[in-house]
Amino acid sequence: MFVFLHRNKKEMREYVALFDIGSASVAGALVVLDGDTQPHITYTTRVPLTLTEVLDAKTLEKKTAETVRVVSERLIKALADEQVNQFSRIVCMSASPWVHIETASIEAKHDEPKDITDAYIKTLLESARAEIVEKAAETAAGVDQTEEFSMQVLLNGYPTANPEKKKAKHIALSLAVGYMDTAFHSSLERVFDEQFGETAVSYNSFILPFFLTARDVFEQSDFLLMDVTGEVSDIGVVRGDILSNYVTFPYGKHSIARDLAELLGTTPEESLSRLSLGVSGTQKEDSTVQKSIETVAQKWIKQFGSSVGKLSETKRLPNFLLLACDGSIGLWLAELTSRIDFGAFTLTGEAFSPELLTANRICEFCTFKGKSVKEDPFLAVGALFAKRIRAVEKNKPVV
Repeated sequence: MFVFLHRNKKEMREYVALFDIGSASVAGALVVLDGDTQPHITYTTRVPLTLTEVLDAKTLEKKTAETVRVVSERLIKALADEQVNQFSRIVCMSASPWVHIETASIEAKHDEPKDITDAYIKTLLESARAEIVEKAAETAAGVDQTEEFSMQVLLNGYPTANPEKKKAKHIALSLAVGYMDTAFHSSLERVFDEQFGETAVSYNSFILPFFLTARDVFEQSDFLLMDVTGEVSDIGVVRGDILSNYVTFPYGKHSIARDLAELLGTTPEESLSRLSLGVSGTQKEDSTVQKSIETVAQKWIKQFGSSVGKLSETKRLPNFLLLACDGSIGLWLAELTSRIDFGAFTLTGEAFSPELLTANRICEFCTFKGKSVKEDPFLAVGALFAKRIRAVEKNKPVV
């Protein structure tokens, strides 16, 4: 339960410190929630993490926490410029490798209509939690549970936002639980305690807000989600408005840059720049560079193909794929996934149909206005999620 520091009986304006933490950058935004209007983003910042020649997990964790502190200080200054003293809450989205999620779906059938009570829903939730705990047993050491989200409740096959006090013969419930690396969680808590005091924090995996936003904005019920960060890539399967499965493979934007640097005999930063210029068409690269780019492309495709193969073991996958990855690298990866024939894994037998998450598509649902504001689709996803948290706490429809 969140604690609000500026509340009375009236609808109050809330100021949210929003964080988007990946393994390539840390971003922050000042989000203003005012009644049922669109979220207002009045300040944004994104600080890249140093692309090192060799990946070291401990160094990455330390540098990321330090960058979170830098972003925190900028957000506090932005809030002071609004002549406000205290944030209402912190919403902290983190991507892999810092977090992972587990999901479960529970069904119950009755011969006669069953009264759906709060106690009955809690019993189903406990069953779903037990299934998730069993799934997560191998990775339970060294992680903290940081979030739990009920994705959907179906009564007799129909989605129901408020199932209590209704009757049904068939009840289905889907739950997602998020876990964060314990050491990283502790590092974040230290930073937030020092910078924000007792302000309540909501720790969330990026994939869940991404799923919710995609489901609502793109009006798709069956699709794939892919989030490509610096060091890893996540793929989620959404079926019937539920995030049903999710895998991660250890190859992201920075991984591609390191492999390309080794082939070209240059630094990872330089190789990433050359890749961006090459795939954007800004600069025509020679055949050696093009061959090297194709080599790393094939490595990424191989890992992507292995992951979608695992996801399609029990059921073929939807064709539509929504990709979250910044810049020209995202366009390149979208092109890669569409040009390779993965029809053996899809429901239609055709290649995937990717679409890049862009500011043009998502930012129309938020207001970006201020001197230091840049439209950022990742922060827009977070702002919409912050609005959802507020609506759920007030028992209002999410609009």
